[in-house]
Amino acid sequence: MKWFLVELVILPALLTLGMNTGSSDIPKTVDEQDVNKYLGKWYAIASVVKFFNRNCAHGNRAKYSLRGDGKIDLVNSCYTKNGRKNQVHGVA
Repeated sequence: MKWFLVELVILPALLTLGMNTGSSDIPKTVDEQDVNKYLGKWYAIASVVKFFNRNCAHGNRAKYSLRGDGKIDLVNSCYTKNGRKNQVHGVA
């Protein structure tokens, strides 16, 4: 029972102590962003498994393109281990 208490309460408390970097620097933001720099194809070299890419085996990529109304079209795609292409479309 004593070890259970250590694992359940004390260990997580000790681990969170190291999470504070002690830095109070606030990141600076930019006034404007050049969206054109981010348009085009982007390839993933590593990823965290999420709902969409849970069946992806390779070829993870995203394509961003500017629409006439100023919004951005987004297409995320990948290939399963069976070679089937998965795609999801979105607008930002």
